[in-house]
Amino acid sequence: MKIRRRFYFIGGSILLAMLITGFGLAAVLENSWGGFRHGKGFHRGFGHKDVGEFVLWRLDKQMKELNLTKGQQDKYNQIRSNIEKHLTEGMDDRKAMMDTFHGEMSKDAPDVSRLVGMMKTKIDEVSGIMGENLDLVAGFYKSLDVDQKNKILNEIRDRMDAHH
Repeated sequence: MKIRRRFYFIGGSILLAMLITGFGLAAVLENSWGGFRHGKGFHRGFGHKDVGEFVLWRLDKQMKELNLTKGQQDKYNQIRSNIEKHLTEGMDDRKAMMDTFHGEMSKDAPDVSRLVGMMKTKIDEVSGIMGENLDLVAGFYKSLDVDQKNKILNEIRDRMDAHH
């Protein structure tokens, strides 16, 4: 009977520790991410500065593995600075656009055509930025040697396999 009691005591203690840790983690995530549930509101999206920093860190990490030449590094730096600039500007623009959107939607008779026009303009801007960045990426990819291209293609294929 002592062994069974000891088993229940140890198991209960472990379960209690896991529950306390889980609730503590949930409380931290609730405060740092704005919560798990957004109710009927809009999804928060990727407007946080940390995401931009993560994207740039990830790019830098991948480029170190390629052992870039000076010319390749210059092309990568151009892509990186362009992305960094647009991520920084994009957060400010997004905040201003969301403020305008919320302000307009809080009115009794919101001007939906104004909002639609604003969103179309933003979509055109983002499309242009993406096209510009894709041109830079294409030029960078052309500058890579066969081994570097294979490393990139294998990474992309691995990610594709993981998602399918």
